[in-house]
This record gives sequence, C-alpha cells and structure tokens, in this order.
Amino acid sequence: MIGRAHLTALGVFSLLAVACAPKGGPSLAPAAPPAAASAPTQSAPAAALQEDTWGKIVAAARKEGRLVVYGSTPFANAGRVITAAFTNRYGIPVDLLILGGRQQVEKLKVERSIRQPIVDVVQTGVTSATEIVTENLAEKAVDGLPALNDKSIFHLDPVYGPQQQIVAFSFTLLGPLVNTRMVAQNEITSWQHILAPKWKGQIIMQDPRGTGVGLNFFSTLTYHKVLDHEYFRRLAQQKPALFAGNDREAYLMTGRGEYAINFAAGQNTVAPIIMEGSPLRILAMDEGNPAQVEPVLMAKGAPHPNAARLFINWLLSVEGQEAYNKTVGAPSLRKDMPDFTPPEVGLKPKKIWNRTWEAAEQSNKDLKAGLPEQIFGKK
Repeated sequence: MIGRAHLTALGVFSLLAVACAPKGGPSLAPAAPPAAASAPTQSAPAAALQEDTWGKIVAAARKEGRLVVYGSTPFANAGRVITAAFTNRYGIPVDLLILGGRQQVEKLKVERSIRQPIVDVVQTGVTSATEIVTENLAEKAVDGLPALNDKSIFHLDPVYGPQQQIVAFSFTLLGPLVNTRMVAQNEITSWQHILAPKWKGQIIMQDPRGTGVGLNFFSTLTYHKVLDHEYFRRLAQQKPALFAGNDREAYLMTGRGEYAINFAAGQNTVAPIIMEGSPLRILAMDEGNPAQVEPVLMAKGAPHPNAARLFINWLLSVEGQEAYNKTVGAPSLRKDMPDFTPPEVGLKPKKIWNRTWEAAEQSNKDLKAGLPEQIFGKK
C-alpha cells in the first residue's frame, strides 16, 4: 500500500518539478579528445568482455524502465536538467524527489524497516553520505563501470568509502574569501599571511565547533598536514567571528566590508554573489586548497540496480559531466574537459586536498574529542 501510493506521488512530483524548473577545482583548458583520454587501459579481449557485459547492463536498465533519485536541496535545478538529459539519452524515465540530507537518511531507514525499497540513487552532501554508509543503507555500485577504467583522467579519485560505496561526480574548491577593497592583490597568498597582526578582528569563519564547512576545513587541512593545530591556536588569537548561520550571509558580510577575510568559503556557493558585483575574490593558496565533493550512492536493495549503475556511470562520462557542470557553472571532475566556472570565480590552486573518507572520520573524532572547542573556546 505504501509502495504504490509513494511511487504515484513520486511520479506526480517529478512531472511538476520538470514543469516548474527555472530555466569548485583549477581552471582548465580542453585537453586530449575525450575518446582518447577515456580509452580503457585493458587488453583487447578484456575490453571486449567488458563491452559485452556493459551492453547487457544497459539493456537490463532499459528493461527495468525507471529510475528513482533522491536529490539534495542544492541539487534541485541541476538535478532536473541532468535527469532530463539522462532520459533523453537512454529513454529511461526518472522520478526525482528533492529532500534535505536528514530527510534522505530517515526515508532510507523507513524503507529498510518495512522492507520496501523505493529509491535507487541518492545524491546528497558529504555528511549525509557518510551517515548513509555507516548505517548500511548503500551498496557498492562501481564494479565494471566503463567511466572508471582509467581513474587518472579525474582530478580526484571519485570513489571512496570503506567498501567504495560513495562516488563523487563533482567537486568545489574551498579557500579564503577576501574583500578586494580591503585586501590588496597578492597580499595573501599563503595561509600563514592570515595570521598577520593587521587582520586581528577582521576575520569571519564558519564555526568549526559543529558540523559544517568550518569543521570540514579544520579537519581536512590538519588531516593532510597542510596546517596543524598550532596554526589554528594562533588563528584563534586573531579573534575571528565564529559564524553558525547561512554561508551566504557570511559572504555578504565580507562583501559589505564588515570583515576583510572569510576564512572558509566554497567556490560554488560564493560564485553567484561575486557575479552580482560584490567586491569579493576567493584565493588560491601556496600550500594548496581543500576540495569538497558532491557524492552519489546506490541505495541498498535498489529496485532498479542496472538503471542506477547506468546513471552513475553516465554522471562520470563526458556527456554527464558537461550536462551538470555547464548548468551549475563549475569545473569538471575530469581533466579532459573545459572548466565551466565563470572567469571571475575561477581558481588555479597549486594542489588540491580532497576531503577523503579518512578526513571525514577525522572530523567526527575532532568533534567528539571537543578539539575545536579547546582551541576556539566553548559555545
């Protein structure tokens, strides 16, 4: 009873969503032709065997005839675009339901408890993806995907998790955001420059004492030993304003000149504000910049597993990457594609530090140990 009603609701939602739809990484130049760069590094018999196996998966996906996707709230507009493109490519209708990360996790738990799985693919945030995996709500979907034959074509390894259940299909670069009327060009090129006495009281940062980009920054940079805990103790002496609200508001405060520096900004979220004319610039640092990926997972017991694998593979293909990154104005995860980021917000970092599964685990350990509170004070 629940399954039929829910699927009907999903179908109606998808039709309404499509009808109502409104019309981060280094700057990249087009490299080798996609076909050459994507060529499998396999012997001819092995390649022929994989082609035959993959052909059967594609045929099975078409026979399944449907795909159900739970997308996160930021995914709403781009999700409608790429699911429509996927349907045009393979003729498989997609039901897209937009939910918050917490809602996604709870729905997956309910579907498991009543043994009536509905969703096939979940597009979510890094924190929710981690919880989905630890709750055993996802399964590995990457074996045999042609797009993963040669991982060297990607800026970051797109597959992670304890059993490789998470697949990154996009990423955004993170870095300090500065008000260009208050910070001269090339005045800050290293994380160490932010510790200069002149910036005391002039810094705002997302609060690292709870989940979010502030903690992600703290743990990713220390996990990779780009910075250490002593650096953050010195940063705390700069008396930064710890902001726990919406990231956009913190960026606007920097643009208005209330602060000269926003310590931790995401390229994709700040891009619209910069494009609106705010005097802001996100910086590439000498030591490198962290990155945060956009993950997808195949749900445990997916009703349409072949369609799920086909969709995930397509997201990593040249066609899928172009459909998504052109829509959001972001760099492709693939090295053999152009950067679709507007020039005003493009970055050319010397090194990219990925928020790996291990770095995410470090965040949980740091939070549980109260390390950010020890450095920045109790809430």
